[in-house]
Amino acid sequence: PFPYLIFFQKVQNRSAGPPSSRCTLCVISFKQFGYEKLKRWIEAFETSIMHGIGPNARAGQAKIVEVSIVQGSFYKLLQGVMKSTWQKSTPKERHSTTLLHFGSEEDTLTFRDNLRMHNVLTAYITLVDDQGRVRWMGSGEPTEKELTILIDCARELTKPTNARRKIGKFQ
Repeated sequence: PFPYLIFFQKVQNRSAGPPSSRCTLCVISFKQFGYEKLKRWIEAFETSIMHGIGPNARAGQAKIVEVSIVQGSFYKLLQGVMKSTWQKSTPKERHSTTLLHFGSEEDTLTFRDNLRMHNVLTAYITLVDDQGRVRWMGSGEPTEKELTILIDCARELTKPTNARRKIGKFQ
C-alpha cells in the first residue's frame, strides 16, 4: 500500500479519541513557522464540529491529531531534549493526540511527495475518514471559504451513515 495510506491508518488507530470517530483532522507541520499556522484550523474544527450545539453537535464523531515531523540527522541526536521540551509546552490533554516523528529528509520524502507537501515552512491540514482516506486537504493560513469547506466536509463525514449524501460512485 501507499506509505501515506498506512500513515493515516496509524493516525486513526493510535490517536486518542472515541473509537467510533468518523473523521480525523490531521494537522501536519515540519517547522515552528508552519506549526503557528495551525491554530485557526484547529479552533474552527473544535468549535464547529467537536463542540457544536444542536443539529451541529458531533461529539464523539471527530478528533484532532497533530503531527510534527522533525527532519534532519542532527535533530535525531537531540530527540530526547526536544521531546522533553515539547511535553512541557503542550497541555497534557493533547499529549495522546500529538505525534512526533524524527527522521532524515529521505525518510519523509516519499510521504511528502505523495501528499504534495513540498513546502516544509507551511502547515498541512487533512481531513481523514474512518477508513484512513484523505477526503480534504489544505495548507497555510486558512481563508473563511476554506474553513467553511472543511467544516462542511467534516459534518458530512460525521453524519449517521444512512443520512450521508452519496458522493459519486464511492460510498
